Amino acid sequence: VISYDGSDFAGFQYQSPPARTVQATVEKAAWRIFGADAGRVVGASRTDGGVHAKAAVAHLDVPTQPSLAELDAALVGINLCLPPDVRIRKIE
Repeated sequence: VISYDGSDFAGFQYQSPPARTVQATVEKAAWRIFGADAGRVVGASRTDGGVHAKAAVAHLDVPTQPSLAELDAALVGINLCLPPDVRIRKIE
């Protein structure tokens, strides 16, 4: 579950030419924690530029099955890698 202030984002989903998006921002942070083998972030919905979200649902496939303790650590780690306008609220 992702929360973000969309003021400085071009939207959730990747855009061409490259623009600052929530999807790309979360993926970069997740890849730092789970490694380059982690998949792409897939959102359950999309938002336009400037739109905020309190509880956007998304998923990311990772190469191994993390334990609950590893998921808790990943939540902290990803949030440390994210800018202040994006937060992961829940990982399961």
